[in-house]
Amino acid sequence: MVSGPIRLRQLATWLALPGLVLLAGCTPPDLGQVIFSQDFEQPISPSGPVVADIAAPSLSSEQVHSGQFAVKLDQSHNTALLCGTTWEALGRPRHLRLRLWMWQSGIRQNSANLTLLVQRPDSGKTAGLLHFQQMVLNEAVRQRRQWKPTTLFTRLPRDLRPTDEIAVCLWGPNVGENNAVYIDDVTLENEDSNSVQSADNGH
Repeated sequence: MVSGPIRLRQLATWLALPGLVLLAGCTPPDLGQVIFSQDFEQPISPSGPVVADIAAPSLSSEQVHSGQFAVKLDQSHNTALLCGTTWEALGRPRHLRLRLWMWQSGIRQNSANLTLLVQRPDSGKTAGLLHFQQMVLNEAVRQRRQWKPTTLFTRLPRDLRPTDEIAVCLWGPNVGENNAVYIDDVTLENEDSNSVQSADNGH
């Protein structure tokens, strides 16, 4: 049984689980209600139940989409927690869309992954993992040395509790000196209203 915050050793275990959903970022352009945003213009120290040994983002001014800073993944900093909070704090959404801008200096297989996961603290389930989605960023964005947007859409489980923890993090298992990845202008949107409209229209 695993209780408490998400840790990197848990991520390594979950990434090896069969049947995980890998997304390429092909989602409709509908805009939802923004419930979290981060442009990284100030050094941030994430706090909350999810934070453990997932590092706070390493900020850089080398490549930026807006403002002066963006998150950089490289050999020295290959993990970053972008958002860590509870389902209650996000307003109990059922459908989420994560949007971000990405810049990569080179393309290397599986260089950087974007992960959205949900865990139940003090859960009796294996590892407490309720939901997991991962996007391989260099498959979602093929262009090099230019800023490109990408999105991840997810439907959360129906049986969530207010205290269940939601985390959005970056993991760069193969980032190196010649293929650093930069992330900027991250938003998390509540897509419940758009999902209802799509269902009503038969989509």
